[in-house]
Amino acid sequence: MGRFGQKLATAIAMSGAEVIAIDRDIETVEMIAGQVSHAVRLDSTGEDALRAQGIDKVAVGVVSIGPGTG
Repeated sequence: MGRFGQKLATAIAMSGAEVIAIDRDIETVEMIAGQVSHAVRLDSTGEDALRAQGIDKVAVGVVSIGPGTG
């Protein structure tokens, strides 16, 4: 998620929206878990893993990819 993704997810959640925060790093997930509706550790490049979290049913999605992901 990085700093940008964390700040954005928190701001959106504070506005009352349901937020699913996804990151492959468990420490990042644990850090944001209390601030969003759902926080999940998984590899967001896996389509099946994303579908299992209901990503294909959300109204709006924001993808924030930081350095060190490629």
